[in-house]
Amino acid sequence: MKGISVYGAFEAYEPVYQRYRVWCYHRIGPLAGERWYKRRVRKKTSRMKKVVRTDGRYEFTGSGKDLYRAVIEARKRVPFDYIEVEAEELLAHPERYGEPGEWVEWRVVS
Repeated sequence: MKGISVYGAFEAYEPVYQRYRVWCYHRIGPLAGERWYKRRVRKKTSRMKKVVRTDGRYEFTGSGKDLYRAVIEARKRVPFDYIEVEAEELLAHPERYGEPGEWVEWRVVS
């Protein structure tokens, strides 16, 4: 078994959160009664913003041929987080381990 790492900075899209003021119902206690109050909550919107992230990394293990193919596939996809995976598994199901995106800079370390 051989191993190889792919990491660097990449561009990803993240959802934008917006603050809302909503009325919430709260029961204070069994004898104290109930009351309504306003509260700020953060909700996810449908808008996405582009950010540069540096915290993603792929760690591949497998045969040399599978590692070569996995690095080519990793060039097209950016990782969700720090991911340790067999190269053969990434080639079978790449959508589980990353999303389409662009690498700003990337390094391959064996």
